[in-house]
Amino acid sequence: MFVQSAVNVLGKTYMAGYAISTQIDNIFYQVLNSVAVASLTFVSQNLGAKKLERIHKTTLTAILVVTAIGVVMGGCMGLFGKQICSIMSKDPIVVDIAYRRLLIVGVPFFICGVMEVFANVTRGLGKSFGAMTISIFGNCIIRIIWLNTIYLLFPKYDILLWAFPVTWIITIVAYIVYYFCIIKNIKKQIKADNEDEKV
Repeated sequence: MFVQSAVNVLGKTYMAGYAISTQIDNIFYQVLNSVAVASLTFVSQNLGAKKLERIHKTTLTAILVVTAIGVVMGGCMGLFGKQICSIMSKDPIVVDIAYRRLLIVGVPFFICGVMEVFANVTRGLGKSFGAMTISIFGNCIIRIIWLNTIYLLFPKYDILLWAFPVTWIITIVAYIVYYFCIIKNIKKQIKADNEDEKV
C-alpha cells in the first residue's frame, strides 16, 4: 500500500506501468507460492512423526524447486518482458516503466519464493505467530523504513522498486535464524521425551 502510494505520486504513466507488471507478478507468485504451501504439509507431517531429517530435506527441496522455477520464469521476464507488457499497453513509455519493474522485481522473484518457503515451513513447524511477525517486520516495517530513508534520499522509481528484493533478503535471513532456533528446540523436546519414556 505504501509503495503503491509512492508510485501514485509519480503520475498516471508510472501507475499504468506499475499495474501492468504487478499483473504479471501475480501469476508468477501463484506458481512459486503453490510449492511453498505444499512444503507446509510435508513439514507438519514429518514434525508429527519426529523426522527432523525429512523436515530439512523438504525445506531444501522446496527452496531448490522455487529457485529453479523462479530463475526460468525470471529469465523469461528479462528476455521477453517488453513483449509481454506490450500486450497490455501500446504506449512505449508505459511498457518501459513496466519492464523496468520486471527487471528489478520480476527477474529476482525467486527470492520471494524462497521467503515464502520459509514462511510456510515455519507455519508447518507450528510457529504461525512467529512467521507472521517476521513477515510483518521484513515486508512491512523494513519496507516503510526504506521508503522513509533510502527513497527519500534518492527519490527515483528504480530505488523505490529495490525495496522489494532488499526486504525479501532481510526477511529470509530472519527466517533462517528462526528456523534453526525452532529445530534446536524441537531436538531438545524430542530428547526430553525419549528420556521420559525410558524412565
